[in-house]
Amino acid sequence: MRFRNSIFQVLYFLNIITMHKYVPKLFLPKTFSYPFNFPTFTAKLPCLKISLYISALLFLLFSLQEQASAQANFSRPLGGKAVALSGNTENFRDIHALFHNQAGLAFLEKSALALTLERRFLLPGVQHIGLGFATPTSGGTFGVQVQLFGNKSYNEGKVGLAYARKLMEEVSIGGQIDYMFVQVEEGGSEGVFSFEAGVNAQLLEKLKVGFHVFSPVPVSFSNDFQMPTILRLGLQYSFSDNLSLLAGAEKDIEYRENLKFGLEYKYAKVVAFRLGLQTFPSGVSFGFGVEALKSLQIDLASAWNQQLGFSPALNVIYQF
Repeated sequence: MRFRNSIFQVLYFLNIITMHKYVPKLFLPKTFSYPFNFPTFTAKLPCLKISLYISALLFLLFSLQEQASAQANFSRPLGGKAVALSGNTENFRDIHALFHNQAGLAFLEKSALALTLERRFLLPGVQHIGLGFATPTSGGTFGVQVQLFGNKSYNEGKVGLAYARKLMEEVSIGGQIDYMFVQVEEGGSEGVFSFEAGVNAQLLEKLKVGFHVFSPVPVSFSNDFQMPTILRLGLQYSFSDNLSLLAGAEKDIEYRENLKFGLEYKYAKVVAFRLGLQTFPSGVSFGFGVEALKSLQIDLASAWNQQLGFSPALNVIYQF
């Protein structure tokens, strides 16, 4: 583990240099002059191909750190609220449900637009962006989302069409058709279709339960990489209108289970403070959310991994 992390750090440093088209002056002729005053150990040279190779290795090691699973990008916590609670998302009943458990969309009372941003481990150029829209109708709630992850050298994307409706007053189901693609610069792109579905219910006055499955039918890219099937089960117990405890289990059929815990405290129904903990990969998270003018919600958070550091996240929600 330490050896792999050391390699990761070296490649990360080299990638920063080459992404900005710099190389150590040690490798330049003595007569070479700097085009401008940058740090004294660097000089400007085109190194795009080197950057692409390093980026590929960087993403490979990054994928290993994330259990070599597409779960890291195609189906992972998205937005400040989800990140702060370490992915305890199965019982969301707002626009956040669009990205996590679509069954929760059935409880949406207004149309909503969501923008989410995340900078993974503070790596330059490695961001996760999501945009979603959902609107309730008499026949159920419809939603659409788009996600992009990566940089110019390598990126992944997801487009989803969602639908949810109530079966009973406090029981709902939902699903989403997904198109997921991978694109490599100068290497083309490829995409596959899949789907996900979930259920959400209030079992007792203070207890909610949610279940979600991602890609239940095996689908594969041409390189034989198979989209993982991921099962999630979550509970939410509300001690009061201001304090909730969340717990859940997540299982990629190819890897060990991930246990998740979260705590949310709302102050004056305007500000929410959140904490989260997960076991695989191990990490903690924290954040807060603010509701302004009853139509605008902003959530900030950060997850922390012992080996790779912080991943700040943000979402902005507008209801109308």
